[in-house]
Amino acid sequence: MKVSRMGLKNVKLTELDKMYPGQDILLQTGQIKQFGSGLYAYDNIVLRVEDNIEKIIKKHMDKIDAIEVEMPLLQQEELWRSSGRFDKYIKEGVMLTVKTDKGNYCLAPTAEEAITKFAENRIVSYKQLPVSFYQIGKKFRDEIRNRGYLYRGKEFLMFDLYSFDQDEEGLNKTYDKVKKAYFDAFEELNLDLVAVAADNGTIGGTRSEEMMVISESGEDTILYDGKVGLNTEVLEKENYQEYLKKEYNITDIANLNRLKAIELGHIFALGTKYSESMNVKYIDQNNQVKPFYMGCYGIGVSRVLGVIYENNTIKQNGEVVGFSLPLSVAPYYLYIISNNDRTNEALELYETLENLNIPNLKIIVFDASNIENLFDHEIDRIYLNFSDPWPKKRHAERRLTSMTFLNKYENVFKNNKNIIMKTDNRNLFEFSIMNFNNKNYKIIDLSLDLHKDNDELNIETEYEIKFKEGFVAYTEINGI
Repeated sequence: MKVSRMGLKNVKLTELDKMYPGQDILLQTGQIKQFGSGLYAYDNIVLRVEDNIEKIIKKHMDKIDAIEVEMPLLQQEELWRSSGRFDKYIKEGVMLTVKTDKGNYCLAPTAEEAITKFAENRIVSYKQLPVSFYQIGKKFRDEIRNRGYLYRGKEFLMFDLYSFDQDEEGLNKTYDKVKKAYFDAFEELNLDLVAVAADNGTIGGTRSEEMMVISESGEDTILYDGKVGLNTEVLEKENYQEYLKKEYNITDIANLNRLKAIELGHIFALGTKYSESMNVKYIDQNNQVKPFYMGCYGIGVSRVLGVIYENNTIKQNGEVVGFSLPLSVAPYYLYIISNNDRTNEALELYETLENLNIPNLKIIVFDASNIENLFDHEIDRIYLNFSDPWPKKRHAERRLTSMTFLNKYENVFKNNKNIIMKTDNRNLFEFSIMNFNNKNYKIIDLSLDLHKDNDELNIETEYEIKFKEGFVAYTEINGI
């Protein structure tokens, strides 16, 4: 993939959304585009992150022998009436419907009815149980509150899994197995998952838990002791002390920490609610017709995408300036950067690596001689880090601290012209001081020590990160 084909450009960020700065950066930089309330398009980078989230979820569900399938998004009204849920969803105003001269349809907000119908005449004997089916696909809900960018949209990507068992004992075993797979998947996504007891709502069933992730951008507040998680909504119950003691053996909530969290998934033990209402059954060991014991398990993949960006922001001087994503979901693993003289070499390397079928390869063709074109707005300082003396003395005019480049900085510098520079090469250090003085630049920080730790002034190079342990740093030169 070549960045020049992606349509990305440098932009000056305006004041970021205080609640959701990570997603606001995506919007301002054009990595997501809003088409309407709760409707977003993704560019290639964000889409690749979402694809990697999907792969991780699929990997852990495949490990527990769940089977991937796909249900239709457009479903007949009659299907939803067979479970008794159609009128309820319409009354709540969350389901989008389509009326035609050939029948009425809805855009499915969930798939319990479809998957139950799918299992009919397919799973007919106890010998085929237990079995679980899952899918990852678009869902539609006419959300009243479209906020939080990807957190709450009308159209969203969702993982949903449905389990079929012979009895309640089997259902509970499957429930616990899927729950563990959730924790394994979210650990790989570098997200701290907490299972919080919850109400079953319109889905129904006998047991359910919200799968929450600790995040400052979350809308919920939970009580958490490192093991047990409780939504603070439980405190609104009448006689909540009695409820907590009975259900969780908690007698004092003073020992629980209050944390901001966001719900990224929900799991339900449905029992026989859908198999009985839709009359979908199997033959047991005694040749008796019995209803399935079902479970359903969801993850809002679009929400996971949003929280990964929010939980991995980078701050400078207390302000969010970008993000650093976990390697497990990074859109690309390798970046090839060249200057104008070596573009052809970079392209040859790119093509060679592509032929080796290495995944997640991206090339950035970067011409350092046109550095003034990298910015479409003025900047107030430049950071310069050098971990070796390249380019060599005979190529002095190609150094980024040469007069050639300092003249180019004039086009993007604000009046204060602040310079921050670190290097571990004395010749380059002295060369740079001479040129900075000639340009009358204000030197905020200048050091021969690449490894000094001084708040935001310590912009680490890859060289530093790799060799930081055991590296003998040069003595810092002060008073400049």
